[in-house]
Amino acid sequence: MGLVSADAYGSINHAKQLEELYDFENIIKQIPKVVNIAKDFYQQNYLKLNSINRLSIIGYGPTYGTAKEGETKFTETIRIPTHGHE
Repeated sequence: MGLVSADAYGSINHAKQLEELYDFENIIKQIPKVVNIAKDFYQQNYLKLNSINRLSIIGYGPTYGTAKEGETKFTETIRIPTHGHE
């Protein structure tokens, strides 16, 4: 929607809109590969990952909010005490 709006308002041209859409499509196509990499990583490290008793997430500047959100999500979903720091 943002790309269509940008094209309509003249912020980008139609060729740039198509280029961005192509990039999005390529990123989306990579999702299964990323999922498989994550699964493989977990399978190789599950003993260490399952023995963690607390986590810290570090964010800097704009990513501090992401660290704080990660703190909430990890604590809620996997029930491991987690702290987000800047």
